Amino acid sequence: MTTPDRDWYIVRRWQSYVAEMRVVALRMAAIVVCYGLQLWRHLGLLDEAGRTANADFHQLATLIACGWLFLSLAVWLVLLRKWFPPALSYVSTAVDVAFLSALIAVSGGPTATQLDTFYFFILILAGLRFDLPLVWFTTLACMAGFMASVGAVDKLWFDAEHTVPVISQAITLVSLGGAGIVVGQIVRRANDLAVAYAQRVRKEGEV
Repeated sequence: MTTPDRDWYIVRRWQSYVAEMRVVALRMAAIVVCYGLQLWRHLGLLDEAGRTANADFHQLATLIACGWLFLSLAVWLVLLRKWFPPALSYVSTAVDVAFLSALIAVSGGPTATQLDTFYFFILILAGLRFDLPLVWFTTLACMAGFMASVGAVDKLWFDAEHTVPVISQAITLVSLGGAGIVVGQIVRRANDLAVAYAQRVRKEGEV
């Protein structure tokens, strides 16, 4: 006889595996689309002088996109072999945050690009796994990654002027923290619903 907690663990574990497959697909689609837009901008929208000025960034963006896509394919192959270690979601999330932070840094920082909005996309992907500790980890990782991207272009943290205004940093951090709380509450509610449903089914079976 299983318990509600055991029922939830089994359901969450299976759904986490299915969700991880979907996360990989969504991640690869996002990489391909975003890199395609960058390639279109570089080759189609810029003149010769613009392409020359943009060449260094385009090269770095290409390297980051290829590395990110390669690691996503590696995760996909691991999952296809039905191997799903508990740490896989944490590692893949940390890789997502690291690559995104690096891309923002080479783009010139949060004020030079809107790529920092993809931290929220990573948070949403964490919620798909139905793992509350992973949501907490992802929230903190996104906040740390954002500050790392700020530090990459704003070396002097305590000077009078900041490349990224302090108020902008605070708003982004609060927004990421708030989004993490909301996503975490959604996962927690799913847990409560699963447990309540299992208890109801068990009571009806005893009648």
